[in-house]
Amino acid sequence: MGWDLYLQIDTGGPTLADIENASWNYTYNTTPMLKAAGIDLHNFEGRACKEVIPDLKAGLDNLKSNPIKYTKMNPPNGWGSYDGLIKVLENMLITFKKHPKAIVGAWF
Repeated sequence: MGWDLYLQIDTGGPTLADIENASWNYTYNTTPMLKAAGIDLHNFEGRACKEVIPDLKAGLDNLKSNPIKYTKMNPPNGWGSYDGLIKVLENMLITFKKHPKAIVGAWF
C-alpha cells in the first residue's frame, strides 16, 4: 500500500489535465518519518504547488538535517527507506517549483 501524489493543471476544459511526468508514489511505511519531519501529504491535496512548497521544503530540510534519527525509522520489512523518501521528496520539490500554479492531486 502507498500514497500517490500528482499534479494537474486547468486547461480550460471540463476537467483538470494531468501534467506528464509529475506523479509520485511511495509506501505508507514511511509515514512515521513524514509525520516526524512535519510533512502531512493530506494537507497538500487540492492546493496549488506554490502554497505547499514551504511545508515540503521545511520537512525535507528537517529530514536531511538529522539522517541518524530518520534512518532509525526505516521500515523493518524493507518496504521503503529514508534514502528513497528523500529522493522522492527532492524530485517533488523540483517539480512543484517548475509548476507553481498546478494543483496537487492525491490518492491515499
